[in-house]
Amino acid sequence: MSAFLQRAQKAPLAGFGLAKDMAGANAGRSEKPVSHLGKTVRIDGVLDSEGELYLHGFISGRINAETLILCPEVAFEGDIVAHDVQIGGRLNGRVFVVNVTLTATAHVTGRIFHHTIQVAKGAFAR
Repeated sequence: MSAFLQRAQKAPLAGFGLAKDMAGANAGRSEKPVSHLGKTVRIDGVLDSEGELYLHGFISGRINAETLILCPEVAFEGDIVAHDVQIGGRLNGRVFVVNVTLTATAHVTGRIFHHTIQVAKGAFAR
């Protein structure tokens, strides 16, 4: 398990938002493994990923990931702890992330704790 995920599981807010914390997490990063969870997948619980994770289905619970892509058809409810997140679907919950992008199809209800954010025209956040 990567150092980033280990820190996220122990204390998701410890040192959050400090650039020097994340510099160490980026050091030595190589090609990330990619995983896809399709539209027919429904998850209720904790999901951990050390690589790039694309979600298309319904997820309820907590996700710990290096990079997370919530595709336009996804419905997510719960908490996300990640380094990079792209939100393109529906999210109801909290996001603890260094870099976040809300695409034009994003619909977010909840709180996003971030270092940098990009918001596309048409994205909804409340």
